[in-house]
Amino acid sequence: MPSVTEARRPMPRACPRRASRSAGLILATTAFLLTSCMLTNEDRKTHREDEGPLSSQAYGILLSAHAPESQPWDAAFGGHQLCTTDGSAIEIENFRLKTEVNPLKKELRLRTLRPSDLRPGWEDEDSNMYNVKYSSVGRLPDTQDGRLPGTITQAKPGLKITQNCDQVEIENGYTELFVQFKVGKRGAYMNNMWIDYRANGKPYTLDLEWGAIACGDDIPLIDGQDYCEEEEDG
Repeated sequence: MPSVTEARRPMPRACPRRASRSAGLILATTAFLLTSCMLTNEDRKTHREDEGPLSSQAYGILLSAHAPESQPWDAAFGGHQLCTTDGSAIEIENFRLKTEVNPLKKELRLRTLRPSDLRPGWEDEDSNMYNVKYSSVGRLPDTQDGRLPGTITQAKPGLKITQNCDQVEIENGYTELFVQFKVGKRGAYMNNMWIDYRANGKPYTLDLEWGAIACGDDIPLIDGQDYCEEEEDG
């Protein structure tokens, strides 16, 4: 199963009948239909932030990153501190993105920050690098502000989320989810993301209501606003 998929329409809840021309295929066909029914008719609950067992601590945000002079370039969008709201045992099944302008490449990556990653005096000198990183230019762990502390890995199905949301603090460490784009002159625009997961064996989907823009020539106005307009100095 891929770690990143494009958003698709939900599978139909009813199992269609399949006619078999051979009596010898009846048992096999019946078994196939029963398996399909169990897979497609499963009662999956889709929820928003703070309405289910999994939380990302970030939702309803549209982030943007401006293109540097060199092309192609890398952009990373994060801020999602994955945690459990009620202590449920959570396992990630899939990540789904909806993109209006496709990047050259897209990945999902994790930053795992542990207490052992904190350097002495971090509160005064490096607090910005230990906080979540909403948008940045560069391929993680490297950003325009420097190298992020922590361990960077690929986000894949099977990821276990065990940290309670009330424990998510820099001092305790956390797991941050990033969308990483390789971007050309067209730019990239993602306008939503979903996380399919299981909590105590039950299927859920977290709708993040979250988007990201890596600026380029093909980025449209969004609700009449130009998110890639350069700010004037002074």
